[in-house]
Amino acid sequence: MNIVIVGAGQGGCNIIRSFTNIEDIKIDMVIDRDMDALGIKLAKDQGIRCSKSIDDINPDNTDLILEVTGNKNVSSILLDKFKDKCTILDSKAALLIISLVKKDMETLNKLNNSMETIADTSYTIEQQLRHITGSVDSIHKVSENLVFCTENSNEYIIKTDEIVKYVDKMAKHTKILGLNAAIQAARAGEQGKGFSVVATEIQKLAESNKNFSVEIGRILNQLSDEIKKIKDETAKLNHLSEAQVDASDKVNLAVDRLVKETS
Repeated sequence: MNIVIVGAGQGGCNIIRSFTNIEDIKIDMVIDRDMDALGIKLAKDQGIRCSKSIDDINPDNTDLILEVTGNKNVSSILLDKFKDKCTILDSKAALLIISLVKKDMETLNKLNNSMETIADTSYTIEQQLRHITGSVDSIHKVSENLVFCTENSNEYIIKTDEIVKYVDKMAKHTKILGLNAAIQAARAGEQGKGFSVVATEIQKLAESNKNFSVEIGRILNQLSDEIKKIKDETAKLNHLSEAQVDASDKVNLAVDRLVKETS
């Protein structure tokens, strides 16, 4: 359908914007005395012919004339010239179309704004998800370092435990040595009193070493338990990190699909 729009004010602009999106409608010409009118500028931008004169209308190539000036004289002239050759809608009928077009334009603008909002929101979500993914990667690296440190700590505990066992062994030998010294001092009588003092001190040292060895062993056991707890918590952290990465990937796919569907 070929149409001619007479009047290039705001109403004419709305009709041009709306009709240019419909494949079955072609705007053949826009007419207005003011060549600087908004509708004329819009028509020129879209490659639509423009004219100042109604006489330039070709009725043989026009199906419908829309008069949107609201001027009765213009409406009368159009009826006199073209009523038997093509359909003419005066300003009252055109007003209805303009109202519908305006409503359509408002809905379209709201839809476009919604699309822009969705696109902006999708972009923000995508950026945040990338940030989360990067953080999860960092957490995973920290977890790996913790595991590495935990394994090293276990090795040190094993080595320290060997040292404690050696100290405990020395304490036992020292205690035996002290007992032997005490026995020899008793046999020596008065001459062995000084040696007896040394033997007593050796026994005290052996007992102290034993107590010290037991305390170190207790601390090492507690440390081993804490390291085991750290290892367990690290495993949980890795599991949560993997879950976060999986969730982020799913959200990314959903965002990509949303952007594609709304673009």
